[in-house]
Amino acid sequence: MQNFHHTRAPESEPHDLLWKQAFQELLHRYPTQQHSPLQQALNHTLKVRGKQWRAQLCLRTAAMMASSESGAACALPAALAVEMVHGYSLIHDDLPAMDDSDMRRGQPALHKTFGEATAILAGDALLTDAFGLLSEWPAAVSPVVRCAWTEVLARSAGSRGMVLGQAYDTAARGQKACSVEFIEQVYAYKSGGLCVAALQMAALAADCAHDEGMMELLLRLGNSIGIAYQIQDDFTDISEDDDRQHPGFSLVAAVGDIEALERYHHHKRSIQQGLQNLGESGGLWCWLTRDILNMQPRAEEVSNHAQRD
Repeated sequence: MQNFHHTRAPESEPHDLLWKQAFQELLHRYPTQQHSPLQQALNHTLKVRGKQWRAQLCLRTAAMMASSESGAACALPAALAVEMVHGYSLIHDDLPAMDDSDMRRGQPALHKTFGEATAILAGDALLTDAFGLLSEWPAAVSPVVRCAWTEVLARSAGSRGMVLGQAYDTAARGQKACSVEFIEQVYAYKSGGLCVAALQMAALAADCAHDEGMMELLLRLGNSIGIAYQIQDDFTDISEDDDRQHPGFSLVAAVGDIEALERYHHHKRSIQQGLQNLGESGGLWCWLTRDILNMQPRAEEVSNHAQRD
């Protein structure tokens, strides 16, 4: 298996500028001056963005595997498509029939601003446009790679990945007997799916996907990132709501703070080991633990809380 070396984890890297430019071009595809509620909803969704870390995971991995910033440039369509699919999933998750959330990223959820019908259509459009973008966005990649991107994203985001996880999540709410294994499998589908897509599409962009062992390693790595992130999100939800009477589908609610924290650190160790198996020299790991999986300062707080209980 090929080894990669990338030790930097600075606050900003050259591909950050590439991403900002590409994202602005994506926004221009949904002009608000057309006075179309759908176009306005799409533009609004993309502007109200979070860390966009799944897209960054794709770009950083491609840059590391290609040993140059050209790898990140080749991966731009993949990163944009992952971000668009993530955006669609958030719109649909917030709907009354799903999570019934009124707020998203500190602002009213899309269906609260534009209505349910427009929100549903905006999600549909982002999902469909993501696959169109993979085929047409300028990048120095072959049609074979674009076809492989489509297959990876469809598998990771559809009925074998993210959507399957959301279906399990919805069906299991209110059940008290969910095992750790079942919950983590749901998390792997629901949150890990797009992480797997980001990693494997990056490998395809960097022309490093010929080894089946490599793709399997990236599958396990993406699942662990997704599970750890979802457990961290569980703790965030509880600390923000301060209400454990209606915790929803949650590992923290199922097994308690201490065991959930142990599982969180177990998956972080798996991530570190997976990156080491890739031959990655620390840059991705530093970025992940600094910006994404950064719950470590809460460990003492969680422990104290459990002792009080």
